[in-house]
This record gives sequence, C-alpha cells and structure tokens, in this order.
Amino acid sequence: FFSNQVSLARSTDLPGEAAMASREAPSSEQWSNFPGVARMSFGFLAVFASYTTTQNLMPWLLQQLGFGRLGFVSLMTVYGFFFLSCALIPPLLKQVNARHALPVASLTYALSAGSAAIVASGMLQDSAAKLVLMLASAVNGVGVSGLWCCQGVIMTYYAPPKLLNRYIAFFLVCWQLGPLSGAVLARILLERMTTANAFLVLCGLSLVGTAIMTGLPAPVKNVETPPEPAIVAKPFHEVRGEMQQRLRRPLQMLSSDRRAVHITCLSFMHGACLNAFPSAVFSQCAGGSHMLAATDSDLMRRRVAVALACLGVGSTLAALAFAPLTDRLGRRASMACVCLTILLATSCFELEAIGIAYVHARVPYLNIAAFALGLANMCCRGSLLSSIISLYKSDSVYAVVAMQFGTSVGTVFGFVAFPWLSLHSNIALGLGGYALGALAAVAHRPMFDTDLPLKAQ
Repeated sequence: FFSNQVSLARSTDLPGEAAMASREAPSSEQWSNFPGVARMSFGFLAVFASYTTTQNLMPWLLQQLGFGRLGFVSLMTVYGFFFLSCALIPPLLKQVNARHALPVASLTYALSAGSAAIVASGMLQDSAAKLVLMLASAVNGVGVSGLWCCQGVIMTYYAPPKLLNRYIAFFLVCWQLGPLSGAVLARILLERMTTANAFLVLCGLSLVGTAIMTGLPAPVKNVETPPEPAIVAKPFHEVRGEMQQRLRRPLQMLSSDRRAVHITCLSFMHGACLNAFPSAVFSQCAGGSHMLAATDSDLMRRRVAVALACLGVGSTLAALAFAPLTDRLGRRASMACVCLTILLATSCFELEAIGIAYVHARVPYLNIAAFALGLANMCCRGSLLSSIISLYKSDSVYAVVAMQFGTSVGTVFGFVAFPWLSLHSNIALGLGGYALGALAAVAHRPMFDTDLPLKAQ
C-alpha cells in the first residue's frame, strides 16, 4: 500500500504528457503472458465444472447403490491425501516444469468421473465398486495438491506485478463459473441420459479442460517476474540430496518467517469455511428454521440449494471486484473487506439461529449470510494468492504449499468437527476463527510490504 502511494506520488511529479502516460493502462506488450493465463483459467473452468457436477451426482449414485456414508469417507480420503501429498509437491516441481505437470495432475479429476461411470454402469460387484471409488478418491487427492501448487507457480512466472491482481481476478472468475454451473449441468444431464452416460460426459468435459491446459506457452521474459527455471538432468544421488533439503524447506519457513505462519493459519480457517462450513451450517439453518417443519425434507433441500447458489454468486462477484478493489486500495483493504463480510455473515447466521428467518418478505437471512460468506471466501483466496506471489516470487512454491496445507487441514477439520457441534458453536468456531485470522493478517504489516526481507519481523 505504501509503495503504491510512493509510486503514485512519483508519477504526479512528471510533467504534462509524461504524467498522463504513466497512468495509462498497460500496453498490449505488457499483456503478452495473458494467453497462457487465459488457457489455464479456461481449463480450470472445464475441469471444475465437471468435478462439481460429479460431486453433485455422487450422493444420488451412492444412495441408489446403497453405499450409505461412503460419500463422506470418499471426500475425507480426497482431502486426507491432499494433505499428505503437500510435502512432496515442492521437491517434484523443482525437478519438473509446472506447466508440464499441470495437465498430468488434472487427469485425476477425469479419473474421478470415469470411475463413477464404471460403478454406475453396474459392471462391478459392490466390494469392487467401493474399492474403485476409494482408489479414485486417493489418486484425486494427490492430483488436487499438484494442480493447485502448479497453478500458483505458473502464475508467479506469468503475471508481472502491475497485472498480478487482474490476472488473479480473471482466473478466480473462470474457476468460480465452473462450480456455479455444476447444479444446472447435473439436472440437464440426468434429464437426457442415464447416470452412467452422464458421468462419461463429465469425464470427457474434464479431459477437454486437460487438453486446454496442455502445452501452455513458455512465459515471456520480463525483468519484473522471476525467470522460469530450466530443468537440468542430474545424477540420482544429487537429486535425492536436493529433495531431502527441499522437504525440510516448508518447516524452515514456518520457523523463520512469520508471514508463512499467517498464511497457513488463515488458509486453515479459509479451508474450513470454504466447503465444510456451508455443508454443515446451511443444513442446520434450513432445518432449524421455525418457518419449516422438521419433516419437510424437500423444502429444506431447496433452501440449502438456494443458499449454495447465493454462496456461488457471492464468490463470483468477489472475484470480479477483486482486481479493482486491490489495485485501488491495496491488499490490506481487501483483507479488511474479508473481516467485514464475515461479520455480516455471522450476524445473519445468528439471526437464523435464534429463529428470525426472514429479513423481509421472502428474503431469508440464510441467503444473505451465504452471499456474504462467498464474498469473504473469494476475496481471502485472491488476497492470499496475490500476497504469496508478490512476497516469495521464485520461491513461491513453498508458500503455495503452506497455503494448500492449511486449506486441506482446515477442510478435514471442518468436515469432522462441524457436523457434531451446535449451530451457535459452529458460528463461533468457524466464522469467529476466520475473522480473527483475517484481522491478524491485516495487522501484520509484512504481509503486505514486498520490500521487507523474507525473515521474521
């Protein structure tokens, strides 16, 4: 923020046309890496539209097959392997090119839809079907870790500082459009074909996303962005020694750099409130409303579906507004907006919890709370990614892993803890911790000052 003010002050000292030129939008040459960002973003859109639709259809498939709570176990397996594989990703990405590893990691999402298609076709016995789904979930968990770490590293080499927030905003919008279309796509597919064929179509859609991300262009060299490291063949004993050192690097960062601790802690609460909190609390609010009979499960599901749609709309709007907000006011202001929107969500959830369901006519507080939570989640995600790339540059892979590590642990914690707690406890633990983490990040100046050294302050 202060560096932006200094640069602005310097630009106002320029005379006449020079000062006007300094305020102009970036030229077409400065957007030279945008085709790579766009291809990666559109690939994520296709992959996550397929993955979200697969997850929407999976409970119906498991219920049809009589597999009970296998869906919950499968989801925990995904995030469990996501957590376990985070430590292995940085050494691997130092030995292979992230642009080449990205489509390989995305293939695990197609595997998830493909395995569901095989199970839905009835080709396997129950025991074999369960084993296939669990193995696909484990492989997908490793792929999730690789996909997101590759995305952060690639963005580091693609995005110059002046365009970083715009590139991140474009990516976040594309990524959010995928999940937002999941529920609609699921209904369209089920109306026109069998479940097995629907999963096959989703597998094909995921493969289309992989194809889009295959062969991303090499980043154009820019003095403001770190150069993409060249991959050099080395003897096995040298590679093994380097990988052992890199495995210890994340722990060294956490012990010597307070910013990495902030990133991990805030990512923990972000992960808990990104998926697990809506899954548990939306159902508690919808089922506990005094306007809703306890036996009306269809109406409860509709209320949850509308709340999830509001969550997606809020996330998409936050992604659209992220670049203008952050470019004008700075990352500290965007993180302060996270605190404010969490406060709004907390107030609305508490009104639902005490029995005040509607703010006016047919506008329930649950939808307002979900919308505010979507704003907070996406603004927090963009601020974290922007801070990591700005602060750590060529070493960003380790900071991205710290973020993904916190997100995966927070998600697992949320899915385990939230279903067993009361609505008031979930609001206090989930949103209260989220707000405190965002407030700590706002108060910690080194999170936003890229000129400070990478040491604990």
